[in-house]
Amino acid sequence: NQLLRNSRGAAEALVRSRLSRAQALGEAYYILNGTGTNEPKGILTSIGTSGTFVSSFSPSATTLAGSIAKAVAVATGDLASRARSADGVVVNTAVFWDMASQGTDTAGFFINPLGGPSAINATLGMLRLWGLPVFADINMPVDNLVVGEWKSAQLFTGQSWRIDVSDQAGTRWDTNETGFRGEEEIGFNADPYVTAGMFQRITNTTA
Repeated sequence: NQLLRNSRGAAEALVRSRLSRAQALGEAYYILNGTGTNEPKGILTSIGTSGTFVSSFSPSATTLAGSIAKAVAVATGDLASRARSADGVVVNTAVFWDMASQGTDTAGFFINPLGGPSAINATLGMLRLWGLPVFADINMPVDNLVVGEWKSAQLFTGQSWRIDVSDQAGTRWDTNETGFRGEEEIGFNADPYVTAGMFQRITNTTA
């Protein structure tokens, strides 16, 4: 409590910032990887690692046909064959930078790292392929990506995300401490969206 008082709000702002970041990471985890047992069922759990909604791909670090950009095109084409319109791509964070640095000595980088319309802006954590935004997410398994009609999937929320503050719970009053708790109610089941053909996964993106 002395720290909270003497920091003039800085300590509380830091705690709230970290809780908000943890909340965002938690939502992303459940949307992608939730098991569906006592928690939301995620997109990757629903898709699995083989079947109609998993595209085959042969990666190569030095050819256009084996580039991650081509992998995105393959999955996007599978969505289009089901009359679905892709509006985004989610890749593993390592895959994101593999994609950004792919090229050949003769052709150069496939995606311009310096500037221009296909430039990479690392501060936004996003690049674009044929207009599709590509996002890096640590919750996506290594060597995987998912192309999807993300805006058609719905996340249900109960009470709004909130932070509770208390210096009374347990022994906090006795120990001169204040506790912060972040809480949100969410509901998500990827099955109907996957079954409707809104998502396509590639499990082998890099050589």
